[in-house]
Amino acid sequence: MNEHVEKDFAVMVANLLQTEFCKDWDPRLLHGFMGIASEGGELLTRYKDSMEVGGEPLDRTDTLIELSDLLHYMQMITGVLDSSLGKVSEGTKYLLTAVQFHDEIAMISYCQRLHPVLLRGFLGIGSESGELLNRYKKFIFYHGEPFTRSEMLTKLSKLLHYMLLIMDVFDSSLEEVVRINMAKLGSRYPDGYTHDKAITHHRDKKAERAAIDKIIDIFATMREQKDIGGI
Repeated sequence: MNEHVEKDFAVMVANLLQTEFCKDWDPRLLHGFMGIASEGGELLTRYKDSMEVGGEPLDRTDTLIELSDLLHYMQMITGVLDSSLGKVSEGTKYLLTAVQFHDEIAMISYCQRLHPVLLRGFLGIGSESGELLNRYKKFIFYHGEPFTRSEMLTKLSKLLHYMLLIMDVFDSSLEEVVRINMAKLGSRYPDGYTHDKAITHHRDKKAERAAIDKIIDIFATMREQKDIGGI
């Protein structure tokens, strides 16, 4: 983008923020949609890297951490829309019948690293997060492109569906991923949020990972006890 275009774009944004058109603009939604898009991109990148020759296998804990970040941004959006993840997840049960079809693709997979359900999950997250950000972009910068609460919650339900596919592959759950996010943020901001603690090189990553591993161990024990009880 050249200097002239940058200046024109900056003026346009400044003018829009002063108009009646943007009276309902909420920075939390922009933060949430941008967060979803970026975390979705990170997940897809991790999976792409794992499929390359010599690539590191996809790590369960790292994947769940990324999903927990996605849930954090989704909770931010559902809060603004006066909804909840529980309400959003009610719509995912109608989508689960598609899983069997995509499991069957594994029979003709040309690459051992290509897990059909994971591929569908990561691609779905990438596409849905991009659609969310695109819709909000149109809401901010183009007249006549408002979005409805129902439309946003429907898109979040699709996003959650793809996340649940990935959780199922790793024998995880919505509760475990939420707890991971709570443990990470609790370790990062024990006395509440501060800008200083939000800066990457100021964080105690070892302490954060220790808190996350503790949650992982708790849920692993719960699964083992459940398996033993079912025998």
